[in-house]
Amino acid sequence: MLTTRILLAALVSAVLAATPAPALTPTGSTTISIANDFESRPTFYRANDFIPLDGGKYIFLGTSAKFEKRAAVHLLKTQTMVKISYLLAESISTQLGGGQVHSLIRYNSDQGTMTLIWEREEGTRKEYLIVHGRLVHGEILHREILARQEGNELLAIRPTVGHTGSGPFPLAVSRQRETGRYKYEDAARVSVFSVADNGSLRQVCAFETLYRPHTLFAGDGMAFLAEYSEDSEGGAKPQGHIISLASGERRTIPVDYVIYGATFSPDGTRLYAASSLNGTLSEYETSSGTMRSRISIGTHGHVLGFSKPDTLFWIRNDGIVSIATAPALRMTDYLAFSSIRQDFWHTDGSLLSGKTAWVRNGDTLWKMDF
Repeated sequence: MLTTRILLAALVSAVLAATPAPALTPTGSTTISIANDFESRPTFYRANDFIPLDGGKYIFLGTSAKFEKRAAVHLLKTQTMVKISYLLAESISTQLGGGQVHSLIRYNSDQGTMTLIWEREEGTRKEYLIVHGRLVHGEILHREILARQEGNELLAIRPTVGHTGSGPFPLAVSRQRETGRYKYEDAARVSVFSVADNGSLRQVCAFETLYRPHTLFAGDGMAFLAEYSEDSEGGAKPQGHIISLASGERRTIPVDYVIYGATFSPDGTRLYAASSLNGTLSEYETSSGTMRSRISIGTHGHVLGFSKPDTLFWIRNDGIVSIATAPALRMTDYLAFSSIRQDFWHTDGSLLSGKTAWVRNGDTLWKMDF
């Protein structure tokens, strides 16, 4: 009898172990079109990167087209899924000597203030400014030059991912030396800045990278810059840079190729970096840069973030993977996008905000609540 019970218990355990985890299921989902629209006024030109604003109440979706004489910014109200367009006062462009909105990085709906990156050209050279004020009413309260192009270098503002819409906004500016017509060195000079609520600018640190900087991932008082490389061809692997926004202290760590997703733990003691090429998730101590663990989570992912204190979401082209961070890293659940719509999915440009996944697929933005 005892032997039978032992065998039965072993059989049950084996069956349970082979049973896949319950599918990840959103509690609700809605969509909105984010297709470029040059026929309506103000025109809508979709941004490359969506930015949470005003504590997550809004998302920056895009700007007006460059041919427009009057600049506009387009926001999405996250609770109602309603698009809101704000025309900047005509005097703004005149006060700034021409140019257009590059991106909106801060919006305070109570005060009616905006902080944006303004792009203009001085002759053949590009210039970026930080502009803050009640811009719809033509009132500039603060302006400051962020970066000026030097010679024929490639000057770029790297995307900032993971900002919550509150607190100082980190920015990374990279410069790459020209080696030929439309050819540039992989190595770059990088400056990291912090933009305060009033638009004032503070340089946090400056350093050089071996490979092209790709994305700046924001945390609470921290930032992580990943270098981009698909193959080092026998050379050094790409690096990641853990940065304290308060002190400017920087810690360099080796990372896998094509880090498209990274996020800090809620308490700031851990960094998680996901490789879209290798399909790996690596966990590091932020204080030392030591790698604690690494697991496989699948390739072709674009966004990594916490859905709750002990759970990460990894948004891939085929679906969303749920990953437990304690007591050890492990994949738990999975949502296949094919179960929502039979379509080709490419989720570059998606973002995570708490228990909401904003999944971008072509001209459609999905809001999925969990």
